[in-house]
Amino acid sequence: MSDDVQDKRRLVAIAVIGLLLIVLTARLLLTMETSLNEGRGPGLEGERSLATLPLLILIAALMGALFLQLRGGSLRLSSQDTRIAPLLAAMFLIGMLIEPMLTVPNGLLETDAVGILLVLVPIVLIAALLQSHKQSPSTPSKAPEEE
Repeated sequence: MSDDVQDKRRLVAIAVIGLLLIVLTARLLLTMETSLNEGRGPGLEGERSLATLPLLILIAALMGALFLQLRGGSLRLSSQDTRIAPLLAAMFLIGMLIEPMLTVPNGLLETDAVGILLVLVPIVLIAALLQSHKQSPSTPSKAPEEE
């Protein structure tokens, strides 16, 4: 089996595991929200207390699949790629400093517009990343070695 086919299968498996994680997480959050609204607490009693185990197993499988994907080929980082980590760290620290100072009006978080924004913002960011990845020049293919 060629490496390209194996890489594509691994990427499909990663995508499927990611979708399963999203579905199970949404289901768990919905269960918890419903039970909190009914005044029963988090709602993870009895058989529901094991609801987080599939999530943990899928996260471990996703980490393993990503590790195998990265191990399969050499990771080529450019200077632009290494600038992302300090940017993310700075954004995290600034967010940690600013968040306690922000006040949120009582009725704002219960509106549908905020929920729609919480769903749309990550989707738009992922689409922008994928679009920029398509537009960036592809890495040059390796020339066959001379004997």
